[in-house]
Order: sequence, then C-alpha cells, then structure tokens
Amino acid sequence: MDKVFENLIRFNMEVYVYDMVIKSTSTDNHPTNPEKVFNRIQTHSMHLNLEKSLLNVGGRKFLGFMIT
Repeated sequence: MDKVFENLIRFNMEVYVYDMVIKSTSTDNHPTNPEKVFNRIQTHSMHLNLEKSLLNVGGRKFLGFMIT
C-alpha cells in the first residue's frame, strides 16, 4: 500500500492496516482528492469492499482531534 499511494499518503490520505482514509483540508480540494485515490486504485487493479466503504462522512475537531 505504501508504494501504491506513496505520493498521496500524509497529504491526501492515510493508510492503516485495514483502512484507508481520504482527507481534505478544504472543500475546494474535496472532489479531486477521492478522484486521485480512485484512479490509483483502478491503475493497480485493486478492489474495494463496498460493504465497508463510507462516502461523504463529515467530521469535526474535538480537543484537537478529528472525530468522524
């Protein structure tokens, strides 16, 4: 996963053991960030588990942490 998403990790997304989180710092970048990740997934013939996918999940900061 680190090699597939090497230039996106920490900027547009975070990759964990069983999760990938696509993030945006502003609403202007929000439509393009998922597109970059999905294009990369398609390029490497990867598949997502739709049962575990959540799209358009909002969040807010609480005590300095992002809560979704």
